[in-house]
This record gives sequence, structure tokens and C-alpha cells, in this order.
Amino acid sequence: MGYALDLLRIPAGADPLAYVEEALERAEVSWPLSPSASDAGELDPQREAWKEALAVVLCRVEPSLERFQPNFAAIARSEGTSEAEARHRHRELELNSVDKSGIQITVWDEAPSVTLPFWHGRRKAVAVWRRIWACLEVLEREGGLRTYDPQLERVLDLATDFEQVVESYLEC
Repeated sequence: MGYALDLLRIPAGADPLAYVEEALERAEVSWPLSPSASDAGELDPQREAWKEALAVVLCRVEPSLERFQPNFAAIARSEGTSEAEARHRHRELELNSVDKSGIQITVWDEAPSVTLPFWHGRRKAVAVWRRIWACLEVLEREGGLRTYDPQLERVLDLATDFEQVVESYLEC
């Protein structure tokens, strides 16, 4: 369990929080924004390229991130499917910090998520959240996304909400 942030594309001109609330009501999205394996849909080469491009920039901004390489043969065996189907169903791109920060970024077809485990005290939490904030800035700028904090139940303003997110993390 950890503190999770979800990123999503909000249409131009839409009120961010109203859009999230309406989408939740219509059940178009659910939190966390992670599709089930059966909802994987068709492979979109542009979406795959988008995910890869985000991963490259994220790893540049946060050098501790390393791409997780799933064992698709084992996944296929556990799901009773082919390796090709396992690759199709589980095509999310996962980046994990190789240090002891616990940062995890998962880039799904439509919506990345960022998770941080609840094991940091105040001083370490502030330092790790600064690193995460740099990643959020990349995701918003390069991915055309906005950050939603389900704990605070609102879309974040990265220019002003850092301290409130850290406090919310420390209170969880």
C-alpha cells in the first residue's frame, strides 16, 4: 500500500475536477487508473511510442528509475494463455526506483500512475517527493496530462500543492 497519484488527459477547456467527477460517474475511469488484463483492447502503435517516449524522459529526469521486465512466459502459464496474449494484456510500462526510495511509475495506455510506499519519515519524504514532483512535471508537460490526487480528491496544481501532498502523505 502506498500514496498514489493518477494522471489523465483532460480535454481542453474542461474544468479538471468536474471532468474527473463526471468521468467517475459515467464509470469511464476508476481509481487507480489501471485497466484489468481483460480490458487491454487493441494495440495502438502511437500509444506504445508515447509510453516509450515518456519512459525515456522520466529515466533522464530521475536516474534511479529502471524499467521492470516482466516474465511473460510465467505470466502466460499462470493465466493459462499464450505468451503473446500475456504480452498484449500486460503491456503497461513499469518504472521502479533502484534505490530505497520506493518510487514506482506505471504508464498504462491512457493514464500513468505514481506510487510511493508509506515508509518515509518527514525529512526523507520531502526529498523523495521532490524527485517525484520532477517526474510529475515531465508527465504533465510531455504527456499532456494532469495529476489527480485521490487522497486529497482533487486535481493538483504542481506550482502550489507540493507541501499539501507531502503533509497528506505523512498523515496516511
